[in-house]
Amino acid sequence: MIIETKFNLGQEVWGTSLHGSNQQVICPECLGKFEFKNPAGNTVQCFKCSYGTPGYIIEYVREQWHTHFLGRVGKIAPIRFKTQGEGRYDKDRVEYMCEITGVSSGTVWYEDNLFDSLEEADKETKYRNDHNVQA
Repeated sequence: MIIETKFNLGQEVWGTSLHGSNQQVICPECLGKFEFKNPAGNTVQCFKCSYGTPGYIIEYVREQWHTHFLGRVGKIAPIRFKTQGEGRYDKDRVEYMCEITGVSSGTVWYEDNLFDSLEEADKETKYRNDHNVQA
């Protein structure tokens, strides 16, 4: 069997990856006061924000695509091919590792997230964010 890949060993590539973050926001239950009066008239601490910073909760901010490392991922190192049904994937998939993000214990990059140029990576990143593309 001959397997053709989009990239070759040592080729310089750029990538896009999905990132999300946590954000601290004012607690909607106590409005940042950390305590309120219950129906019996007693002042009680807010249970919703009693962990972490009083008066605030942590919300997860929607994931967004980012062009990785200001566009530069690095040079292709090992290339791995996974066949349909192997692991959690329902299709054949080519995986790459890059020198700059670690080989063996580093980041696995999927072929559809790597590009030949910074311009291509930026264009795809913008498209994926504009169209709310999920991983």
